[in-house]
Amino acid sequence: MGILMGYVLLRFPVDKQLFSILLGAGGIVGLGLLDDRYDLKPLLRLIITAVIVSTVVMSGLGIPYISNPFGGVIRLDSPLFTLDIWGKNILVLADIVAIIWILSLMNFVSWSSGLDGQLSGFVAVAFFFYGVLCPSSGCL
Repeated sequence: MGILMGYVLLRFPVDKQLFSILLGAGGIVGLGLLDDRYDLKPLLRLIITAVIVSTVVMSGLGIPYISNPFGGVIRLDSPLFTLDIWGKNILVLADIVAIIWILSLMNFVSWSSGLDGQLSGFVAVAFFFYGVLCPSSGCL
C-alpha cells in the first residue's frame, strides 16, 4: 500500500478529493488493524466505517446520476443545499447514495473474506467487466 500511495502522490496532483480518498483508505487500514488487535464489535466497526466514508463523500465525491439500463439516466443531483462551514454544495440524494453504496460494497467484500478464493474471484470478475465496459463508455 505504501508503494501505491507513493506512486499516486508522485504521479497525480493531490487535490481535495484524492487527499480524502487516501485519508479514508488510511483510516480503513487503521480500523482493520484495531479490529484485528482488539476484536471490535460489529456495530462499532460499522459506525466508524460510516464516519470515514461520510468524510470521503463530503469532500466532493458523490454519484450525481445512475445510468438507466432501459435508456437515459436517473438524476440524483436535484435537492441541493450549501453548507456554509466548508462552502460545499451538498447533493443530498447523490451523497446518501454514495455513502450507502461505498459502505455496502466495503461490507460485502469484508463478509466474503472468510471464504478461500471468493474475494479474489470477486475482484477478478469486477475488473474483467470494468475492462470490457470501460472502453465502450469512454472512461479511459
